[in-house]
Amino acid sequence: MENINPLAQFNINIDLAGVDTSMPVLETGHYILEVDTVEVKENKEKTGNNLVVACKTCAPANSVQGRADGKVEDIKAGFPVKIWLPLRQSTKSIDAPDFRKRLAEFQDAVEGSTKETRNPDFNPFNYKGMKFVAALKVVDDEQYGLTNNVGRLSAVPA
Repeated sequence: MENINPLAQFNINIDLAGVDTSMPVLETGHYILEVDTVEVKENKEKTGNNLVVACKTCAPANSVQGRADGKVEDIKAGFPVKIWLPLRQSTKSIDAPDFRKRLAEFQDAVEGSTKETRNPDFNPFNYKGMKFVAALKVVDDEQYGLTNNVGRLSAVPA
């Protein structure tokens, strides 16, 4: 059976070999992010849940991966960034950090609180539309290639 390409009748021949389909990767730096959605999802190991915070950038940025013409790709405001926060203590290592530290850091970043002023009623589902600063770092992941790792979170400077 002959393989006929219907695009041929329109005299269209598109070579897709070598086209990069990966997501852009933000340059290492500090970015103001806005909380878009918050949900709870089971972790990869199926041993507990993670708080998954979907955010979007508030300003245009540059990608570390250039375009075919060699120019740095501009990333429009609204680029998605996800943060996974565990909702239980890790049992992988006895030295695992207290999982609550990262949740408190997220709360302080969004609410502008501190250890002394932190609201004891942590409810991240009220954070939609709120902004904070995230330190993003470029990492080369074995499975995903170049990607962003979310580091320190802090409040937007006044």
